[in-house]
Amino acid sequence: MSQDASVGERRQNTRLRGLFENAYQSIAPFLDPKLTWGGVQLEYLAFRALRETLPGLSSTEVRQLVSASVRVYKERAAAAQAPAPERIIPGSTSLRAARKERAIHHPPSTYPIDSC
Repeated sequence: MSQDASVGERRQNTRLRGLFENAYQSIAPFLDPKLTWGGVQLEYLAFRALRETLPGLSSTEVRQLVSASVRVYKERAAAAQAPAPERIIPGSTSLRAARKERAIHHPPSTYPIDSC
């Protein structure tokens, strides 16, 4: 990746950049929106887990790492759900094609039956 020399690095805290992967691995389980406790997502537990994993961080640094981890988790989840190029059917924007594609990826027992 080539950058213009006059632009420079936009990130100021390179220490956090070095800690990011370790932090992300420790809090990734709390970022899954499918995991809830009483209907509440577990994202707030990520702050506690990160403080336990990296106790020397300030509250601002913890917030920055959690925010960046949430963004990366969502990007990685979206990339994982994107269909592979060979699975894209040209002109398959109709409702019938979408339902057929959904049935291929999810057997009928894994999604609710449309009652309407």
